[in-house]
Amino acid sequence: MITLEELPEDIEAIRKQVHEFAEKEVRPAALKLDRMDPADVPKEGSPYWEIFRKMHKFGYHRALIPKEHGGMELPPLGCYIILEELGWGSLGISTALGVDWIPFVSASLIARLTGSTVLVDEVIRPWLKDEEGRYHGCWAITEPEHGSDTCLAPHSEKPEEYGKGQVIAEKDGDEWVINGPKSSWPSSSATATHTLLHAWFPPDANLGRGGVCIVPLNIDGVTRGEPVDKLGFRDNPQAELIFENARIPEDYMLVQDNMYPIFQGVLVSATSCGMNAFATGLMRAAFEEGLNYARERVQRGRPLVELPTIKLELYKMFEKCQLSQVYGRKLAGIVWSNMYKLELDMPIPAAFAAQVMAKRYAFEVAHSALQIHGGYGLTKEFLIEKLFRDSREVMIEDYTVDVLSLAAIEEFLRRY
Repeated sequence: MITLEELPEDIEAIRKQVHEFAEKEVRPAALKLDRMDPADVPKEGSPYWEIFRKMHKFGYHRALIPKEHGGMELPPLGCYIILEELGWGSLGISTALGVDWIPFVSASLIARLTGSTVLVDEVIRPWLKDEEGRYHGCWAITEPEHGSDTCLAPHSEKPEEYGKGQVIAEKDGDEWVINGPKSSWPSSSATATHTLLHAWFPPDANLGRGGVCIVPLNIDGVTRGEPVDKLGFRDNPQAELIFENARIPEDYMLVQDNMYPIFQGVLVSATSCGMNAFATGLMRAAFEEGLNYARERVQRGRPLVELPTIKLELYKMFEKCQLSQVYGRKLAGIVWSNMYKLELDMPIPAAFAAQVMAKRYAFEVAHSALQIHGGYGLTKEFLIEKLFRDSREVMIEDYTVDVLSLAAIEEFLRRY
């Protein structure tokens, strides 16, 4: 794929390594996982675990952690490249790495602000040292009664209008006690060992003034539902998480009350850059599939790629790939650099826009590529069939595009 940006030598070396890994190992594993029974995907011996362990052995999980905690502290462009290339290989597996980052990067951010040695010693360093897949993160925010509205409530003037949260955290001495259900949609929740959990406080359980905590998922009081059988994103297992008097240490409650909207803004701005990278990788893969098929498929004595209508469609697909990649890399540079420097004036409307744009373009490019394939694109014989299903899923993953668009313009209007 042509890029407008010549990468620095060290970043280009990372890109080549990750792309080769994505091509030779991630994509074949993703196709196997896509066709498995969802209940078998999280089991030991599944291709999911082999790929996840290899990502840890390569050290990809250490990319966004500051050096002071033992991480690589790659420049934002390097972090983005890892996620984009993995997204080219598989939306589900790339997201597994992305959500693996979330609890531990969040803990690192808070530890830098508070000086907590407990978080560093008990949460961050064991994960950083892990090369066997013994630690795996996920992000649990949505609930059976609350989905994308959890993005809007923290910055609303009337968050109570969104109703009460369902997962409740109550202080008991030097511990927090957690009760309630999270929905079936946290990515990698069927495989994770730790989650970054959004919880709410009694008596009003206000979605605008919650708490964010680290919860090990092997403690008493935590159960999981069965992995969900889904249209797309089948190579990333999702399951309901239920908490019944689950207890965590006081230090594991990262933020609460008035700090919650600030942290939530940081988190969604940061994850929006990751979502742009995943979706950009996916649309690149779809564009390549459409282009290759158009070159190979002969009708009326000539390849499809020679038809003016096909050329115009390929141009539109190419344009979207370029715009999404350039915009996403730029925003990742701003947002993730601000995180490193502990500049937390977020959310950033432009970061939300980067996510929305990439998701929409990914679906449009995958749709066009499938249309170029014709009937063959509907069969599992061709990769575009999976890419199209995944591109439809990504329109909902990590907040729907409609809610994110609304959140972006509302934040823009507040700022300007």
